[in-house]
Amino acid sequence: MQLAGEPPLHLTSVGKLFLVADEAARVRAYAMRTGLSDHTQNSITDLAKLERELSFVRQQYCARDNEELELGVRCIAVGIYDDSDRLVAGLSLSAPADRLQDAWLKQLSHTALDISRSLGYRPEQAAPADVQAAHRRCIGYGCSAVPPATPPGMRVRTGRFGKLS
Repeated sequence: MQLAGEPPLHLTSVGKLFLVADEAARVRAYAMRTGLSDHTQNSITDLAKLERELSFVRQQYCARDNEELELGVRCIAVGIYDDSDRLVAGLSLSAPADRLQDAWLKQLSHTALDISRSLGYRPEQAAPADVQAAHRRCIGYGCSAVPPATPPGMRVRTGRFGKLS
């Protein structure tokens, strides 16, 4: 399958990171505007299910596409943050569904943290103690090593992964 145009935010791992970084009202507006279109039988097409998925992403600091955009392809993604603790990009891995390994998240997370630090992100200075503890716990379990220091507030206007507003 060849994708034309920009894939919907709610069907990609990086897109989910950006949805999490926005306000709930704007996510609901996105859902209403797009109708949460589907591409496969695994696609999230219900707002309540999307909100549950985004809650999981928020807790784990990583996102997944479980054959939601294309059957046979799974993706994992973690955020890249700048010196203002804002999500500015996502780093993802895509692979055939039967070959993608959750263990890869640990290296992906470390790489995203290195990139974030090169952009001035300093989680050890800005993050409250509970976020730092979650950060240490996450590394051990393979989820993102770059939690935001403050609640996400970035406004996503346009980008490779679609338009939110």
